[in-house]
Amino acid sequence: MKKYHHLLAWLSLLLFYVVEDLIDGDYDLHGFLLSLSYAMAFAAAFYVFYPFVWNKVINEKKWWILPLFLPIGIAAFVFSRLLLQEVVVKALTGIGNYRDPWQWNYIWDNVYRPIPIILISLVAWLIRRQNRLEADRLKLAGEKTEAELSFLRGQVNPHFLFNSLGFVQSRIYEADPEAAEMVMQLSSILRRALEQEGVDKVELKEEVKLLKDMHGIMKKRFNGDCHLDIHVEEDSLNARIEPLILISLAENMFKHGDLRDPKFPGEVSAQLRAANLELSFRNRIMKGKPHMGSGIGLTNIHRRLELVYADNYRFDYGIERDFFLVKLQIPQS
Repeated sequence: MKKYHHLLAWLSLLLFYVVEDLIDGDYDLHGFLLSLSYAMAFAAAFYVFYPFVWNKVINEKKWWILPLFLPIGIAAFVFSRLLLQEVVVKALTGIGNYRDPWQWNYIWDNVYRPIPIILISLVAWLIRRQNRLEADRLKLAGEKTEAELSFLRGQVNPHFLFNSLGFVQSRIYEADPEAAEMVMQLSSILRRALEQEGVDKVELKEEVKLLKDMHGIMKKRFNGDCHLDIHVEEDSLNARIEPLILISLAENMFKHGDLRDPKFPGEVSAQLRAANLELSFRNRIMKGKPHMGSGIGLTNIHRRLELVYADNYRFDYGIERDFFLVKLQIPQS
């Protein structure tokens, strides 16, 4: 809901009370101020829940917040009405709304009144969330289309590319078998990356194959001084994930981590827990070099996850002592 939608809703509620008073034939400045204060008290209860509580309860599944904030929302209504009607309106007109509001009966008489507006705040929040999900879906579709167009504009014919790499690999094999193997691994990475263009989700085992090929290239590049342990539970291999997310996170590790010491290898693990795929990355930070892992690379990954999984994922990263940690949890249902 946009801001003017909120304004129109509260003005409509106020108009309803004004018309009701006009029909009863009992309308004056005092009646208008009571109607205005009543609408404002409802607004106080509404905004306790609308921007904050429902987000915590539904998106973050913190259900314990609801019984904590329900009395707070009711109290916001009761005390807002008490203050506006029995202090402000009475000061302006000389008359409040209740003959004797300063007793417990006033509170009991108002406890149930904000319940409908609290339920309405839930409906309004659900509508807003659905609109945002739809907007993100459309944006993601647009971004994917633009990415595909950009890819097509700059695409080299894949058959020409792979045939050329195959030719290079065959020519250098006898002179340098290790370099030939590196060309073959690079060809495998490019082939899988091209095959994943336009695919919504891929199986984790395909990403793991890419990761192993990438690690093979990095080991040759650094004369074996690139150590990586990959722990992927068997039942997680068929889990589905957004293409190249695993590779993007691993690339961040290769680029910014210190993987030279076999005692402190980079670590990549994957496991299924309930209906979620949990991925974790851990690498030692390069001494004397600021770790840039929380820069634009992870920010872009974060945005991509947001567009694909909306609020149904968890992505945390940070430094713990001498290590940089990344944890990603994505749904499988």
